[in-house]
Amino acid sequence: MLRKTKWTVPEVEEWYSEHIENERFAWDGLLYQGSDEQYHHFITRVFDEWVFIEIMKNELNIDDERPYSNISSSPLGYYFVDPSNNFIKTREYNNTKRR
Repeated sequence: MLRKTKWTVPEVEEWYSEHIENERFAWDGLLYQGSDEQYHHFITRVFDEWVFIEIMKNELNIDDERPYSNISSSPLGYYFVDPSNNFIKTREYNNTKRR
């Protein structure tokens, strides 16, 4: 089964609104993973499933844009955003690993 990864801003806003009403998220927002030349990258968890979201850079302005890395040793992301409020930054992501 192929998962959707390429999204538009309205699609994410609608999808997020539907899921947040039903309290399906493991996190309270989308985790911003960074941006490359073409996309802003986000990730979230719905129950036990990872959801990857890529939005074209020309569709969304990110105030605090940071580099995206797909290296496995890189942090999962930078900070959480609220798609229902213009993708504003809501809080930092704690990258601290527990021992």
